[in-house]
Amino acid sequence: MVFQDSDVYKWLEEAAYALAYHPDPELKALCDRTVNLIARAQQPDGYLDTPYQVKSGVWADRPRFSLIQQSHEMYVTGHYIEAAVAYHQVTGNEQALEVAKKMADCLDANFGPEEGKIHGADGHAVRVGYLCTGVTHVGSGADRHRQAFLEEHRHPSYVCHRCNRFHPRGRVVHLRLRSAERYDVR
Repeated sequence: MVFQDSDVYKWLEEAAYALAYHPDPELKALCDRTVNLIARAQQPDGYLDTPYQVKSGVWADRPRFSLIQQSHEMYVTGHYIEAAVAYHQVTGNEQALEVAKKMADCLDANFGPEEGKIHGADGHAVRVGYLCTGVTHVGSGADRHRQAFLEEHRHPSYVCHRCNRFHPRGRVVHLRLRSAERYDVR
């Protein structure tokens, strides 16, 4: 499945929240091992999406970021960054945050208005959500630039289908997510 990695990341995020309420050394050790495994799978430039990396299924012949409206690469990245922020906040695990920073840097290196970068983005709200969550925890002022660019360049068919159709006033979801950066999840 193209989004299989996100299931692990969602589990990690939920485990972080569980640890916040009930410290459990065994669960923390399992989470630490999981973060270490994720870090070892990450490519040197920060890219991490195993269906592309192991060349499995229908994605075997596609280069990364070649079908952004269907590939779930940004969706999966968003889930990891949200999990890493939660896990770091609860446990102080720096490795989790370093992986997230490298993932965000990989997106920044590949997407943007500059020549040679991809002038587009997928339509998943979770990707915008990680940018709101991650602005304070994962990166710098560049994240605000990245957030604005990716939000404005969500895949057009997704925006029309998901936002304009279900939210007749237009980009309600976008504005709501943009304002979310004011809040801290701690």
